[in-house]
Amino acid sequence: MKENSIYNFDKTLAYFDSFTIITLIDTKKVFTNNDNYIFENNQCTLVGIEDFKTYNKISIKINTKPILNKTNYLHINNEKIEIKFGYIVKTAEFDKKYADTNLEFGAIYENDKVTFRIWTPVSESASVLIYDKNLNLIAVHKMNKVGKGSWETSLPAAEYIYKYQVINENEVKELIDPYAKNSTYNHTHSIVLNPNKYMIKQYKTDWGNKSLLRSILYELSIKDLTDNKYFNNKGKFLGLVETHKNDNGDIIGLEYLKSLGITHVQILPFYDFQTVDELADKKQYNWGYDPVQYNVSEGSYISNKKDFRSRVIEVKQMIETMHKNNLNVVMDVVYNHVYDAKTFSFNQLVPNYFYTIDNNGKYGNESFCGSTNDTKQLMVSKFIIDSCIYWAKFYNLDGFRFDLMGLIDTQTMNDLVENIKEWKPGFLFYGEGWNMKPDTPSVKYTNQINWHQTPEVAHFNDIFRGCIKGEGEHNKPNPKGFSIIDKNRNISNIINTILGSIGIGYTPHYSTKCINNINYVSIHDGYTISDYLEIKGVDKEFIKPVSKMMMGLVILSQGVPIIHAGHELMRSKKLEGNSYNLSIEINKFPWDNIKDNYDFIKYFQDLIKFRKENKLFRLKNTLNILNHARVSFENGIIKYNLFNEQKDILIYINVENQTVDNFEEDRDLIISSYENKFNSLLPYEFKVYIKKM
Repeated sequence: MKENSIYNFDKTLAYFDSFTIITLIDTKKVFTNNDNYIFENNQCTLVGIEDFKTYNKISIKINTKPILNKTNYLHINNEKIEIKFGYIVKTAEFDKKYADTNLEFGAIYENDKVTFRIWTPVSESASVLIYDKNLNLIAVHKMNKVGKGSWETSLPAAEYIYKYQVINENEVKELIDPYAKNSTYNHTHSIVLNPNKYMIKQYKTDWGNKSLLRSILYELSIKDLTDNKYFNNKGKFLGLVETHKNDNGDIIGLEYLKSLGITHVQILPFYDFQTVDELADKKQYNWGYDPVQYNVSEGSYISNKKDFRSRVIEVKQMIETMHKNNLNVVMDVVYNHVYDAKTFSFNQLVPNYFYTIDNNGKYGNESFCGSTNDTKQLMVSKFIIDSCIYWAKFYNLDGFRFDLMGLIDTQTMNDLVENIKEWKPGFLFYGEGWNMKPDTPSVKYTNQINWHQTPEVAHFNDIFRGCIKGEGEHNKPNPKGFSIIDKNRNISNIINTILGSIGIGYTPHYSTKCINNINYVSIHDGYTISDYLEIKGVDKEFIKPVSKMMMGLVILSQGVPIIHAGHELMRSKKLEGNSYNLSIEINKFPWDNIKDNYDFIKYFQDLIKFRKENKLFRLKNTLNILNHARVSFENGIIKYNLFNEQKDILIYINVENQTVDNFEEDRDLIISSYENKFNSLLPYEFKVYIKKM
């Protein structure tokens, strides 16, 4: 992958790096401090020259504030060199001078008109290009300057097919609307959305404004669950709300999901992503973590490709059918990077503004995807907040899961949370709060270390995953062990994670509130649990018992549980640990495994039911934990005790390949991962007892 940079090191060009400094990249290495530098007819001052192997980097101070919405030149002796946009767009002064945070952008549909509005303070002209249904250009409408750095024009109300044309950096650029809400296939053109045409009946679940602690999350992919012989709408939005029977007569599809008792389905990205051809008939697969259009749904998931409106209405139908069946919907979102930084529409409007830039002019790659969205920039922050609010309200979503959330600044996240929670108090916010980018004195990021800065946001708990599952480098089994079933397990870590990862038995790493921790052992990236245990070398007869034990820990530990779809069916991806672009044959959901896993499904259902019925699994903070919970470990047995004035719950977790006989408890047996009603603990058994006080 070629590194992106604000500078072109193959051609002699100049760049505005601030309102007072021009940087000249001199690939000819001919200019010196003896040359005459002129900008806007004023003499400039050469500040310094840095000598590199293939170019010189020359810093020049200018005495005239540049006008950015025109083509500018630096005159050196008798030579004229074009000036492009460098660090200037990243300065606080640029945001202060040009940011239009109070305006609405995109194609804004009103009763009798559509207003097209874009933010491009560096463009010298802007137009809306209108196309017919065959994508032939039929009209060009010039836009007028508004606000500090925006352009707009209005046309009579209609669902136009359109693009924008702008001129900046001496180039004519055609682009789709970064704020577009509908699109032709493969994102060639934007389409105006008339919201009044997409109003369908909305249903309420019983969620209301419940706490995140009451949720049981279930992560799934539209493609995985539906792209097989049993579904009519294979690999489509509408497939996800079908119910059928498999060849064994087992209920599959929506009714199966509903029967589990989960509260929320977390769906892998379904905005418009790049790596699947939306019109191709061939088998294609990608998880979708490569955004192209943030506010448009993915066209390959649409059943009716002859009608662009299906791109909107079928998403709504999927979500409201879920709601009708008392399932809430969480959307997996990726606001940390885009698929192609240079061609992304926002970058065409304001070159280099949207991304982090390092001190050498290179695009930041903290996301490990070629670029990183710079959320601290005012108009990037606004873009993300506007996008999330649109999805939440227009599509009636119930939560967001943020990919690489640690790259989003806390101010943006808190502003977003405040906006959406005013509308829907029970909306969920959680994500990957990895510490990927260092804080600055003025900017903090939404990572685990800064949990107290974003108290309404939860984080995936990699300590839980690490000490229970024992994950090593690249999601592989740790060769040194360290999982819960290894002799050298970290028992203090295990105790801490069972008690909500708030620092009991272990130095605090996460928050002091259980609600900030999402507990998991398996998720879409990495190996499935059954594959992982096979690679780890667990005896075949014990892979299922260990899988059950780990699920029990996820669901009944303090914090918020999330289960990877198919854990309860011993799902395998044929030992592939990174299946993001592999075939559907590897990624498909194992509907035919139901018959062999009735016991696992019932165990899963029983765990969920028991968690829902007992508030002792929803302890909130350190004080609650100290007053109502104890965990101990002895002779390979974890004893997890929860108690209050009404009941005493005792959970035994056998973490070794041993059978413990003469094991009696003066209380009622509620759950056994083996359905073992005898006074013994079998290898890797997870057993739950209760005594009413």
